[in-house]
Amino acid sequence: MHMEDLLLAIRAIEDNPRRFLDRGTRPYNTDLVCSDLKRAYMSWQFNVKPLVDFFSQDLRKLITKRDGGGHDRRKPKAYFTVSVTSKGNFALDWYPREYVSKHYDDLGDWLMWSDARGMGGDWLPENRLLFVRGFGDLLKSLKNEDKGRVTGDGEDDWQDETTKRLVLAMRNLLDNIYEFLGGYVEVVHFSDFVVEHHGASIACGIVQYEDDTEELEKIG
Repeated sequence: MHMEDLLLAIRAIEDNPRRFLDRGTRPYNTDLVCSDLKRAYMSWQFNVKPLVDFFSQDLRKLITKRDGGGHDRRKPKAYFTVSVTSKGNFALDWYPREYVSKHYDDLGDWLMWSDARGMGGDWLPENRLLFVRGFGDLLKSLKNEDKGRVTGDGEDDWQDETTKRLVLAMRNLLDNIYEFLGGYVEVVHFSDFVVEHHGASIACGIVQYEDDTEELEKIG
């Protein structure tokens, strides 16, 4: 698993002499994003367990007989959406069907699926694979220059580079998750977090694949 970008972002934060002095003026909480990304890198394998559990899959729909004898088994389809919550957090969720609804009468290729929360409603939904607090605020800061978008010059160079590293770390994490799940399910995207490279700069944004109109935000 590639963690180089995340480790470089952490080093940039810890080595910055103004780390604590300017915490209140940052457009997003770099310490929080780094902390949650580290946790996500270590915990996502547990969150995807329902997707790789054969007992969750409807084998009656997945296994077909061959004309010459024997059987074929296809991968179940799973649909993924990337979003930013109302509190500015980044989330990756999965669904069993090609539409998003609170109630599913038909679970497609699956026998079990739920988006219910745990006791008290404080825990994450059961279909949430990834949750990083503050990353939505990072993306929002790139869209609003008046609220602290860094320009990459002078004493704020460290923050521009840190933002870039955190964006790349998120993209690498998603790549790891999709690559792993691709061995078990057919991965279909409702939306995704996209990063494009433009020389030394990168552009990023959440793309909705049904309309593909989200403008990417440039960094660097």
